[in-house]
Amino acid sequence: MKSEIIAELERVKGAAPDGLLHAESVLEAARSADSPLHGRFEWDDARAAEGYRLGQARTLIAAAIIMEPRLGEPIRAYVSLTPDRANGGGYRGTGEVLDSAGLRRILLADALREIEVLARRYSTLHELASVWALAASLKSKLIEETTQPLAS
Repeated sequence: MKSEIIAELERVKGAAPDGLLHAESVLEAARSADSPLHGRFEWDDARAAEGYRLGQARTLIAAAIIMEPRLGEPIRAYVSLTPDRANGGGYRGTGEVLDSAGLRRILLADALREIEVLARRYSTLHELASVWALAASLKSKLIEETTQPLAS
């Protein structure tokens, strides 16, 4: 992120009575066309409203839960796989993904990438080092398996 954006965020945070950075304060600071934050927002109300509703639709899809009889527990009804996001977006039924060796492998790779993001975010928490090591080991195993033919 550009240093002028970080500087502006720090300025907004420093002006807060509680010393916290609040989304409402960032938005208020960004309203000025002179703010380095201004260009990071959609100011056309119709487009912003449509974007907000799309976010609500994504939240609705993510919150859909079904009972998975094979697991005996509730799971998300839909998942978004990286290749689908790269091609305009969309969600697949979780059961469909779990029943396909290829799609399941993609879901596993996506999960491991998300764990890597968490590992970077929380790398200062040494108490979680064994979790990150296990994830790295699983990723290595997955990479080894991708050189072998899929068994459907």
